[in-house]
Amino acid sequence: MLSVRLIEVLLTGDYNLVKTAVFFLSPSCGGAERMTITIAKLLDRNEYDVRFVVIGRQIGEIKDFVPKGYHLSQIRIRNIYDFTTLRMYRYLKKIRPSYVFCSLHYLNSRVIQAARWVGGCKVIVRFNCAVERVYGINKLLTQITYPKADVIIAQTEKMQEDLLEAFDLPIGKVIAIHNLIDKDTIREKLRNIENPYKGEKNKVIVWVGRFNPVKGADLVVNSFIETYRNRSDICLYLVGKVDEQNEYYQSVKNLADESVCKSNIHFVGFQSNPYKWMKYADCYVLSSRSEGSPNSLFEALYLGVPSVATRCTPNLDEIIFDGVNGYQADVGDNAAMAVCIIKALQLSNVNHFYSHSTENDFKRLFI
Repeated sequence: MLSVRLIEVLLTGDYNLVKTAVFFLSPSCGGAERMTITIAKLLDRNEYDVRFVVIGRQIGEIKDFVPKGYHLSQIRIRNIYDFTTLRMYRYLKKIRPSYVFCSLHYLNSRVIQAARWVGGCKVIVRFNCAVERVYGINKLLTQITYPKADVIIAQTEKMQEDLLEAFDLPIGKVIAIHNLIDKDTIREKLRNIENPYKGEKNKVIVWVGRFNPVKGADLVVNSFIETYRNRSDICLYLVGKVDEQNEYYQSVKNLADESVCKSNIHFVGFQSNPYKWMKYADCYVLSSRSEGSPNSLFEALYLGVPSVATRCTPNLDEIIFDGVNGYQADVGDNAAMAVCIIKALQLSNVNHFYSHSTENDFKRLFI
């Protein structure tokens, strides 16, 4: 449905009435992609023509998270080296946006360069990974291109400090804005839904993520196996895209299939509504080896689900309070994680989590 301002543009031909804002996405629906959509939705559609552009082989599952009525297109590439920057430049040159936004580090450098070639737009990028994971050619690209961005968003104050130090960036260029929780989407996704665990007699532990070593699906499976030795009335549900060609997924699946509790471990595949799997679980587990700022953990806590998390992000003490809303364990310490899961299953009346930042913190970037 066209907004009042867009109708006005069509009637008057004055395209300066609306500022175009382009938000780049990948085909997957990870935390960075969903946070990009959350930020884009903050913009008043009477004043902004918001466009989502997916960069990848296919448009992917992210399309299920882009709200109806928003412009969604794709720049098709075979891989990241398939003249990606040039393809972005051609698109931006045609659109001539006022704002360009990206929240994926592997795309950020290319987005910055393409936008600078076009000129005339404000470039905002959000850093979505740990600084220590940026090395080699990626570090070089970051050092060359990030100074050309107008604003670089760090998800925490610690990340802000790390970015400034690692890439020698001007102090005013990097700002810390904590992730927001998309309450409207969660509320909509949970309207009139049934418990996906209906009929399940065991206590439910859930993990949500993509099958990549950094997300630690193998760690949660190993921890579950350890937990099962002490408590057998539990089950584990892993929510994430199943790809038989993914070697890491196959290794995790084999690990589960070879365990004594294989009948209690369930792989449910990609879900366009992961929130219902969180809401009705008895415990949520974040088993990542490294995170910038874990959206899925925020969402689980927002839903009041007791949670267990690895110490994979520097600000975890501001999120998980042992014995209050969950427990923490060191990355790879399966025995400790198992103890934490058993403790978390005994928690009740978990306080809801709220972001330290506000919508206005993001809105003011687009002026």
